[in-house]
Amino acid sequence: MHKAFLYGVYLFCMLLVLTACGQTKEEMNIKFNQIKNLHKKIQHYPSEPIYTIEANQSGCFYELYVNDILFFKHFEQTGLLGHTISINDAILRSGKQEVTVKLYPLGQTEVERFDTFTKNARIEVKIEKYDIQVEDSDEKVVTLKIPEASARSKNDIKIEGLPYYEHTFTFYAEVPYEVTGWSESQDLTKKNGSS
Repeated sequence: MHKAFLYGVYLFCMLLVLTACGQTKEEMNIKFNQIKNLHKKIQHYPSEPIYTIEANQSGCFYELYVNDILFFKHFEQTGLLGHTISINDAILRSGKQEVTVKLYPLGQTEVERFDTFTKNARIEVKIEKYDIQVEDSDEKVVTLKIPEASARSKNDIKIEGLPYYEHTFTFYAEVPYEVTGWSESQDLTKKNGSS
């Protein structure tokens, strides 16, 4: 009796779960076919490059801007941090693109306060490209490297002792699209009647 009762509860729960989904196999096939048909309508190009920005830092906080759009900021006391993010949303057309890196000292930590960069502050920012239509198409486009003092040569950027550092560099992107986006925006603070 005990096993029969548990078996009954199990069957009841399974029926409840299956009916809770509320979709028959036919309904699921209809939705799947709709998605498949929608996917067929998406225009694809022979080349579909994706540009990414990657940053690895230690001993500083930073913000990354691509064509004046803030793409990433890091202001947490976590030690070493690395990340990679796609930046195609900021690329309106093929041509020269601008990247700005803004660096900030650590400020108040659990141990002491840093109002300027220490000799251990460093960052490496890389722009890379890969093509989703072409296998093994990874390519480094440009790298900005600000090494810590112990790894620096005489031509490297020196930031220790500074209260802030900003560096802008450019790279060339080739994309199969052109969009207006914000390129025709107006500064509303300069319009008549703005205070």
